[in-house]
Amino acid sequence: MLDEKSAPGFPGAHEAERTHATQHCALWVFAGTARVWSDGAAVEFGSGECLLVPAGVPYEITVHVGGLVIPILVPGRVITGLSSPVVIAVDPSWNTWILHHFAAWVSPMRSPGYTGDEVLTELDRSSGLPEAPDLPATSAAYDIARHLRRFPTDARPLRDLASEAGVSTQSLRRAFLDETGMTPGVWRTATRLHTAREYLLAGYPVAWTADQVGFASAHGFIRAFSDRFGQTPARWARGKTAAGDGERALEARRTTCLAESLRRGSSAVRSVPSVPASAAARRTYRDTHVVLWMYRGTARVSVDDRSIELSEGDAVWMPAGHSHEVTVDDGAVALPMPFSADLLDVRGDDVVVTRVPARWTQFMLHNVISSVTLLRPEGYDPTEVLQVFGGLVKRRRDIEDAALMMPGTPAARLIARKTLDDLADRTTTTQWAEGVGVSARTVNRWFREETGRGYGRWRRTARVRRAMELLDQGVAPSVTARRVGYTHLSAFSRDFGEEVGMSPREFVRRPPR
Repeated sequence: MLDEKSAPGFPGAHEAERTHATQHCALWVFAGTARVWSDGAAVEFGSGECLLVPAGVPYEITVHVGGLVIPILVPGRVITGLSSPVVIAVDPSWNTWILHHFAAWVSPMRSPGYTGDEVLTELDRSSGLPEAPDLPATSAAYDIARHLRRFPTDARPLRDLASEAGVSTQSLRRAFLDETGMTPGVWRTATRLHTAREYLLAGYPVAWTADQVGFASAHGFIRAFSDRFGQTPARWARGKTAAGDGERALEARRTTCLAESLRRGSSAVRSVPSVPASAAARRTYRDTHVVLWMYRGTARVSVDDRSIELSEGDAVWMPAGHSHEVTVDDGAVALPMPFSADLLDVRGDDVVVTRVPARWTQFMLHNVISSVTLLRPEGYDPTEVLQVFGGLVKRRRDIEDAALMMPGTPAARLIARKTLDDLADRTTTTQWAEGVGVSARTVNRWFREETGRGYGRWRRTARVRRAMELLDQGVAPSVTARRVGYTHLSAFSRDFGEEVGMSPREFVRRPPR
């Protein structure tokens, strides 16, 4: 069970030697100490310091036990003249802003006012310009298209993208042609050009924009832009009124702010930039559960049709297969931790919210870094952070092990499924029997022979099992009782005690076995 009086420790972390060809790597130490090997020399740095490793320079990092290092990539073009690693002092007052930038780098948290696609689509309609290319529907092609929209500078050839997605080049080409009307190459160029308009609307120069969206030269970009839109980028931008910043423009400004901070050296004498609101648009991850933890401030999360208010220290489990969106308020930072559904031997199908003690902050940061970067302990178990849910995985396994048997007779199975769809429904055994054209005795015989329980007992067990899940989410016993079909709390407590061997309140308080 989560212990508010103590916090779990965590081991050191390591990342094997690597090189970022076009990006500098800023390694911020939030706590403890770390060592980086680069160009045959070791650099020790600690809390309150940042090591900036230049683009093209290989490095290897070890974070000592109890240490926390945040890695952030910065485009090499925004800081020039850097040839070897340099240590920069960072005042602790910058920590929240750094984590905001980190969250924007590793997650889909964006400006809540972002309407870039909608604005540009509306401009297209009013001006007669071609609209942004559609995304293909086929799974592999869709994933590649989403990646290319997010990272327009990715210049890998089609065969490499297809190989990574596990499909043939021919299949990928056919999917793009059939579902977008474009070959992958034409689609990628069109997407880069439409992305470029967000930067142009925000006032960024043509040459900078060309580089940002993956063109090798400004001349090639101007020619391609003119061919598609009938006018040069500069002329197009002068004829438009910026209708708000697009997602990429905001990201660029965050990166520029970060780069300026690094370029100027010590942050101790400069004011901390404000942390703007951010959001993740509604999306559904088919094979990934997500834990979202509020490091600072407040946020609102919507999972399917359920709305949840989060405050500092809250963590919410959002299961795979359920749509969700997140809105984070000004000054707040929400940090995500993804979990592949394959990692868990339980479904965890319900939203669960818990309170994380302040003492657990560094442990949570350790798990965020380990789950979204390659800087992690050897043999790291990504499910260890689920301790904060008071034994979520263990409780889920208990519930799964006690799962109800379903009857095999088609009519009985239909009754069972309808019962599970609405456990608060008060249809009697006789009414169910009339609905399928048999007697109540027959219905009870089906259930008894095929599940070991008559229908009434089977439904009671189903209600209690569902109640266990709701109580696991933090739903109050009185509310749980109503949701699973009980009018009186006393009757619910009696049935729950007979099924589980303890009262609902005792069940909530028990530690995981």
